Parts: sequence; structure tokens; C-alpha cells
Amino acid sequence: MKWVRLVIWVLICTITFSCGVNKQKEQLLSVEKLLQKKQNDSALNVLEAINPESIDDQECRALYWLFKTQADYRLYNPVKSDKPLDESIRYFEKNHDEKRLVWAYYYKGSLCDDQNKGDEAIVYLKKAEKIAKEKNMDEVLHHICQAISVVNKKSGEFRFAIDYSLKAINLALKLNIKNNLLSDYMNIAGSYYAIGNEDSADYYYNKLEPLVESIPLEQRSKFYTNIGCTYVGKDNEKAKEYMYKAIEIDQLPNAYLELSEIYKDEGNKKKAYEMLVKALKDAELRLKKSILSSLYEMKYADGEYQEASNYSKWLVEVKDSLSKIRKEQDVRGAQEHFDHETTIQEKNLRLTHLCWAIGGAVILIICLLLLMYQRRRRTQKNLQNIHMEIEGYQHKILQLEQENKNKKQQEKDNGEREAEIRRLKEKIEEMQVLNADILHKGKRLYDHILNNGSTVTWDKKDFQSFMEYYRMLDLTFVQHLENDYDNLSIRYQFFETLFHLGKTEEEVRKIMAIGQSTLRSTRTRIKEKCIR
Repeated sequence: MKWVRLVIWVLICTITFSCGVNKQKEQLLSVEKLLQKKQNDSALNVLEAINPESIDDQECRALYWLFKTQADYRLYNPVKSDKPLDESIRYFEKNHDEKRLVWAYYYKGSLCDDQNKGDEAIVYLKKAEKIAKEKNMDEVLHHICQAISVVNKKSGEFRFAIDYSLKAINLALKLNIKNNLLSDYMNIAGSYYAIGNEDSADYYYNKLEPLVESIPLEQRSKFYTNIGCTYVGKDNEKAKEYMYKAIEIDQLPNAYLELSEIYKDEGNKKKAYEMLVKALKDAELRLKKSILSSLYEMKYADGEYQEASNYSKWLVEVKDSLSKIRKEQDVRGAQEHFDHETTIQEKNLRLTHLCWAIGGAVILIICLLLLMYQRRRRTQKNLQNIHMEIEGYQHKILQLEQENKNKKQQEKDNGEREAEIRRLKEKIEEMQVLNADILHKGKRLYDHILNNGSTVTWDKKDFQSFMEYYRMLDLTFVQHLENDYDNLSIRYQFFETLFHLGKTEEEVRKIMAIGQSTLRSTRTRIKEKCIR
């Protein structure tokens, strides 16, 4: 009774657990659909109703952390840790779920970039790029190229940044994604500007202006800043208009820095200094270096050496930090190493495929050769059987004809023997018809020789075909060649047959394309092989 209760309890627990897992998976799959439709807020609401600690199923945990990271990242919510995403990556790698793995790699790389881990970021992004290219996943490939461009731009690898920006632009145009196209134009313009190619930079900056009004207001700040940059030094009032429009939305350090340069050119040092101080507040290290350099120069020029010294010390600290980051993070090296490893893997894969193809071809050829050999053996065996049957029928005919001669007085018996002779002759004709395909080639070669044709182009099979046909014409002579000589070769048999046909020495020499001395030596060797 206790065992029955235990079994029932286990079944109830199993069913309950299965129902719970299925319900969680259904919820997560609905979240995936919401994310695909860009309904990020709705997706996050569903995710927040799920307690991650209550998820025991590995697949559900992997899906939860991928979708949670995806929703938070899209909504610009801070992601507390990227460690849970590692669990998703391990699960998707193990189960070869490349459709989700590519997104997991992408967000892992993006989070590493946010943490200033450029070398780690580039490896994850390159892994994502490889899958997206192989699977023709253009949407995620666009995001990946955009992210790789940004990582390279931050690391000062502007040539790489430009290459990937161009890839991202082509994909955005193909997919007709206006919002992302704006970011791509901005990234490539910034990279061109950094290497001193201002014409190319202005070309892409000018593409921003007609598109910026098509995106939500809260997303326009950085675009207004970059558009304003194109007017600096050309139309400063227009530049200031765009910078202040950007600041109204979001107080970007770049906008303040550009305003500082404009006010400095106008001679308004107080306003220029005010803008620099505001720019310094939230600037990242690379931009902070430029701001501190400007503050130092401004204070030193005004004779405020103490403040200039403070800014100088701060500038040194920032430069040291940047130098340390560059040493720790070799973004270019990480990319080149990944590309090199990928190339080696692809070469090895191609070599493996080639080896399999060659091995398969060799096996196929061997099988074909074996098949041809078996067919040839079968044909030879059939031919031998036919010859034996014909020989038996001919022997029987001779016996019957002899009996017919010796017993002419027995007319009735003679009539029966004549009927048997006719039947056996018919059998011979049937066998000859059956052998017709085999002897067709021999007949053609036989006629060729009767017309004094040459054997210069003949091979061993041609001589064999001739002799098989001649066996039909004169079985006794062919058997004489086979039985009364010690293993006489097919060529020597042909040689003897020519004389048997009444050919002269001159004709034999022409037919076989041999000289007089060869003819004599051949006759000598044939005589030596005669055993009767």
C-alpha cells in the first residue's frame, strides 16, 4: 500500500512539474514574439511577472535571461550583470540553437563594450557575425556590424570602423531601417572626421539632416549634435541652434564641447569655459582628454597657472588611464586573431570535404571496376558454355550421320535420326543467335583481315574477338591450337590462323606490320611450343 501511495505521489509531482515548465515556456515564447515585433515594453512586463529563481528548466532559464537582457538593452535600462547571459550562451552552444545564440553573442558583446572591455566585445561580436552571415540573418547582422564599428571607433581603429559602417549602411538600406541608418551615417562620419577626411565626413553628416525629423524626439539629441558639427566654422549660428536643440533633449558632452569651440572663436571666453565645465561632467575618457586639454590651454593663456596645473595633472591621469586600457585591450589584435582562426577552420573544413569527395570517388571507381570484371567473367563463362554445347551438338550430329550411313536399310530409324539432326542443327542456330552479340565484333574484324586489313591499331581484346568468331567457323583448328600447343598466346594463335586462311608470308607481314626476321622468329617460337 505504501508503494502505491509513493508511485501516485511521484506521478502527481511529475505532472505538476511538467505543467509548470510548459506554462513558463509558453510565456517565454510569447515574449520572443513581442520582441520580434519591437513591443519591448510589453515583453518586459511579461518577464517581470516571472520569478527567475522559480525556473528550474535549463532551456527556460536560457530563454529568460536572453529575452530579459534584450528587453532591458533596447529600453536603455541598466543591465546589472552579464553573467546570467553566459548561462544562455552555454545552453545555446550545447544545443546548437544558432537562431538564439547569435543574439546572445550580440548582446554579450554589446555589454562588454559598455564595460570598456573592447577586446572581449569584439570576439563575441565576430562570433555573432560568423553565424549571421552563414544563416543569412540580415537584421541581426546589421546590428552586429553597427556594434563592431562602434567598438573599433572607440578603440581608435577607424579604418575597421569605416569598413563595418559601410556594411551596416548597405544592410540598413536593404532592410529600409531609417532609425539605424541615421546611426550608421553618424558613425561613419565620425570615423572619417577622426582620420582627417572632412569631405567624406560632411557627405555623411549632410545625409542626417533630412532624416532626423522622422525619428522620435527623445532619440534626436546625438543626431542634432552631429548635424551642428557640419555648420561649425561655416554658419556658427546654425551650429549653435542645433547644439542647443540637442541639449534640450539630452545634455550630451559633445554638444557642450562644440559650443565651447564656437564661443571661443567668437571671443566669449567666459561662455566657452562654462560649456567646457558642463561637457566635463559626463564625458567618457577619450572625450574627457580633449576637454581637459582645452581647459588647460584656456587657463594657461589667461595666466591662471594654479588651475591650469590642476587640469594638467588631471589630464595626465586620464591619458594614463587611456594608455592602460589600450594595453589591456587589443581590439585590432583580437579581430585579426579571430579572422585568422576562422580562415584556418574554413580551410580545414574544405580540406575535409575534399578528402571525403576523393575517398568517395575512389570507392566508386573500385566498385565500377569490380562490376566490369564480374560482367566480363560472366560473359566469358557464358561463351565457354555456348561453345561446349555447340561442340556437343556437332559431335552428336557426326555420330548420327555415321549411324545413318551404316544403317541405311533402316529407313524408319533414318527418318528419326534426320529429325534429330534437324533439331540439333536448330539448337546450334539458336546458340549462334544467342552468341551473335558476342561474335559481332569478331565477324567485323574477320572481314577486315580477309580484305588484307592491318592489325596495327588492335589490342588484346580485338585478337580475342577475332579468334572467338573463327572458332565458330573452324572449331577443330582452334581446338588444335589450344590443345596441341603449350599455352599458345592469342597473338600466336592469330598468326597461325592467317596461314590456315591461306595468307602468304608477304600478306601476313603486312597484316601484322612485322618484318621478315620477326616472322621467322615467331614461327620458330610456335614450333617450340608444339607438344604433339
